[in-house]
Amino acid sequence: MTPRERRGGRPRPARVSRMQRVRRALRLLGDALAGRLGMACMALAYLFVAGGVLAYVSMQVYAGALVEDIAAERARARALEDSIAVLATRCNALASRERITRICRERLGMVEAGVGDVVRVRLAGEPPPAREAARSHSQPDLAPVLLPDVTEVLRR
Repeated sequence: MTPRERRGGRPRPARVSRMQRVRRALRLLGDALAGRLGMACMALAYLFVAGGVLAYVSMQVYAGALVEDIAAERARARALEDSIAVLATRCNALASRERITRICRERLGMVEAGVGDVVRVRLAGEPPPAREAARSHSQPDLAPVLLPDVTEVLRR
């Protein structure tokens, strides 16, 4: 059986464009709203239009609420960035070398070490660092001292 025979011998309907379908639907809706299709169709058409208007209004309200939420979150992010900047500045001020030196001097009674105040201890057999090789003749070599003696000195 051919497709034409299945349709009862009728010719194939012509293709209808999307615009023509929209026009037909709008014409049908207009006829229903005008009451030309009966009371039931008119009531359904008005319900359809009311539902569309309600959906549009609710989407606009929801979009407005989302825009307000985005603005609030951006303001909160700016406030947090400002707070981070203030805390970073405060952290840098608290960690400054001058402040730490002043607190060590005033509260703990510490003094800055001079060049001659520092004594470096090497274990036996350990070669001197490259930058101290030139100065090793002026500082005493503590390499021959045994490890228990060094720990005893550090305990005192």
